[in-house]
Amino acid sequence: MAITNNWFDVNKKGLEQLLNGKSRTFAIAELVQNSWDQDVTEVTVEINKDSAGSHNHRVIVTDDDPNGWQDISDAFTLFNPSNKKSDPTKRGRFNLGEKLVLAICKEAKIVSVNSAVKFDAKGRRLIKSRTDSGSYFNGLLKLSKPEVKEFKDYVKTFLAPENIKTVVKIFDDEFVLQSHKKIVEFALQLPTITADVEGNLKRTTRTTTVELFEVKDGEKPTIYEMGIPVVNLDGDKWHINIQQKIPLNMDRDNVTPAYLSQLRVAVLNEAGHLLEDDESTDSWVSSAAADERASSEAVERVLTSRYGEKRVSYDPSDPEANKIAMSRGYTVITGGSLSSGLWKNAKASSAIQPAGQVTPSPKPYSDDPNAKPVTIVPQSDWTEDQTRFVKYAKKLHMDLIGQPLHVRVVKVNNFSAAYGQCRLDINAKNGKAWFATENFQNQISLLLHEFAHFYCGDHFDHKFHGAICDLGAKLAFQLGADAQS
Repeated sequence: MAITNNWFDVNKKGLEQLLNGKSRTFAIAELVQNSWDQDVTEVTVEINKDSAGSHNHRVIVTDDDPNGWQDISDAFTLFNPSNKKSDPTKRGRFNLGEKLVLAICKEAKIVSVNSAVKFDAKGRRLIKSRTDSGSYFNGLLKLSKPEVKEFKDYVKTFLAPENIKTVVKIFDDEFVLQSHKKIVEFALQLPTITADVEGNLKRTTRTTTVELFEVKDGEKPTIYEMGIPVVNLDGDKWHINIQQKIPLNMDRDNVTPAYLSQLRVAVLNEAGHLLEDDESTDSWVSSAAADERASSEAVERVLTSRYGEKRVSYDPSDPEANKIAMSRGYTVITGGSLSSGLWKNAKASSAIQPAGQVTPSPKPYSDDPNAKPVTIVPQSDWTEDQTRFVKYAKKLHMDLIGQPLHVRVVKVNNFSAAYGQCRLDINAKNGKAWFATENFQNQISLLLHEFAHFYCGDHFDHKFHGAICDLGAKLAFQLGADAQS
């Protein structure tokens, strides 16, 4: 009995049927990326009609690698051990790409420096053709006009390596892939795929280069694996090019949410300063800024772009402070304006402080039980003007409010007067001139202000201003009545 190491065969027709729902543009990506991975300086992609009136087209990819294919069996052996598996900076991984391309070809030929193989209706066979240098793939595919246009549009989205000239010839249209404008690049530790000494694939983490490129008109922001587009992004600012293998699903068209989140946070940290103010509210920015890995600088930039440099958080413990902040041009940010993650990051980085800390409402006395006691001036030490002022204040309070007033003369540094519960503290440090009879108008103005707190403690409440108006009117009425009597 013959013994073989081949446990199973792959049916080409069955594999082709599995690929029927997949865009055939992947064929270019597989062939081009294989060429880019070689020691090349130029790669050419050609698409031509095979014959008039036919839907069959020739797809030819040529490179100038002087050594050609290392092992021609890689082209037709599914999951053959590959020298690319252990190198995260090579684009191929499962030695699967060429087989997927061959599955959709009617016939194909691969010719290199030391070997060549042909695939047609008779099967697979080695042939004698050779190249002087480099390799080429020549495949016959059935393509419609829309599919050819899709080929053309797709290849233009590639981020060709700067050191490799990539020429595309589609019928009579020939062009060189133009480079995109690189915005910034930075180093980042990311998950990737490599192989152990026995050739088994495994995931690892290594430091790689991440490049950000501009998104041209008509393009969608995309994650690239070494220049090959793999995942379209929703609303991001730039193309993100990863210079190592990306952990992808079998279809090589998606990454995990965790991988995408890590990328976006890094992009915000490294390039957030390049965003326009109106882009700070984009979904990907909000998510990245709310991540615990977002830097304090990135969080600060996002909040400044959204709310400006003068911003505070609403402070329920000091309602008047919020109004003071608004009156001074601050934006008061309420609880529902930010996600819980962004609030946490903003507070941790001191990017937002409560209004009570930035624009506190007047507090004549400290709540600290260990604070230094206020200095009370004994009545025996009052000046004649201070005595007169206190007498008048008590009379005015009784006339306007109808309740007796307790008055103290104190020495403090943080207020002119303080009122609460029919108690008035007047600051002796206002100065002798302030208590003089010549300053009577300012004295009345201060007393009306303080007495209005009998009705409302909030300076910015309309009730407070209404109380001042009412007290002033009542005083004027009484003065008028006294004048007529």
